[in-house]
Amino acid sequence: MKILALETSTITGGVAIVEDKRLIAEARLSIKAIYSERLMALIDFLLKSVRLTIFDMDCFALAIGPGSFTGLRVGLSTVKGLAYGTDKLIAPVSTLKALAMNIALVKEPICPILDAHKGEVYWALYRNSSVGLETLIPEHVGKVYDIFPYINERTIFIGEGALLYRKEIDKALNEMAILGDGIYPSPYNVALLGYQEAIMGNLKTAVEIKPKYYRKAEAEIKLQR
Repeated sequence: MKILALETSTITGGVAIVEDKRLIAEARLSIKAIYSERLMALIDFLLKSVRLTIFDMDCFALAIGPGSFTGLRVGLSTVKGLAYGTDKLIAPVSTLKALAMNIALVKEPICPILDAHKGEVYWALYRNSSVGLETLIPEHVGKVYDIFPYINERTIFIGEGALLYRKEIDKALNEMAILGDGIYPSPYNVALLGYQEAIMGNLKTAVEIKPKYYRKAEAEIKLQR
């Protein structure tokens, strides 16, 4: 099964192509890229570099958030266009779960944290199991202090939010907090999770797929005032 995966929910996004679990190609935009201008060019470049076309894909995978409102919308509109044009389905993937996959083969719980701005973070809690990442606490948005009551054992914190609030985490949890490597999720992780969703039959049409915003964008809030 060939899957093309998109990650546009963070400032370091990109595209990956896998066949089952094997990585064929991956490219990242490791700057504050204007996704709307560069994403399709990146997809075209990656496909040509491995001598494939968009019609060779069996389905698509997309990180649906939480994350950047603008990035999510660009990724969503792009994958919808690809799905409509090829009559293929889409595997929706949690951005936080893809981030947690940066840490493999550890027994400790993993808490991925992304900066939600305005003094808040997106977070969840996972643990590795024999069947993949098990969700201990589902995705939330709130203050970093909201996380601490759920931590009762040594836990690995990962992501830009963990780095941003490192002092607060260390002060509250001391030796129970471990700061892991990897600030952003990789497109390859999105593809792997997309493959899992595909083999379980958890695919969506272009009409059905929705992003996970968790709160309204600033522009929407201003319009309602």
